[in-house]
Amino acid sequence: MNFYSQIPFWENKLRQRELNSFKESIEHYFQDLEYDALGDPMVTEKGMKVRSSINKKIDYIGDVIRLAGINTKITYYPPPAIGGPVTTLDVIENTFNLRSFSITPIEIIDQLDKALGIYEADEKRAFIRTFNPFFWMGRLFVWLSSLPFMFLHHAGFDVVKIQTTIWGKLLKLFFDCVAFAAGVLTIFQVLGYVGVLQSLKAIIDSMLP
Repeated sequence: MNFYSQIPFWENKLRQRELNSFKESIEHYFQDLEYDALGDPMVTEKGMKVRSSINKKIDYIGDVIRLAGINTKITYYPPPAIGGPVTTLDVIENTFNLRSFSITPIEIIDQLDKALGIYEADEKRAFIRTFNPFFWMGRLFVWLSSLPFMFLHHAGFDVVKIQTTIWGKLLKLFFDCVAFAAGVLTIFQVLGYVGVLQSLKAIIDSMLP
């Protein structure tokens, strides 16, 4: 998945629909909760179905929100009278555990609304870049440079750990340069400018000792 400013129009609209659908499910689930004599929530049969659909989309929605540049984590400070460690928790991943931290579901709604606002604001730009050939060229370069790491992932290597090391970053830079060069050469070939490149190479060779 790509950052919100690097997706085409239809992906922008899809993410908006998914965010709105998830928001409706969250609102229905918590509004329909029933409580026992001790104040503990009881999930109805209908609520279990909604809960199941929420669980199936939690990881995806969390990614969609984070790819809008929004931090889904908050810092929880326990009440002084009770004490305990200060905890950082992900609001989306802990949708059904927020009650344990005395956090209301409105925190989830806030995160969803923030993400929706960003995708809605970027909708026109997404439409424009969808018809921009340079946008797709950039996507092609990114895909080409990611191929070596995809092979490493399928081979069983921890790609995330590799990419965070100095050597991993240098390797990614190298692959990015190779992908860019390959993409430029392909574009020149399609446009019929191979002869220009060959002439340029001949001039450079003649200047070398």
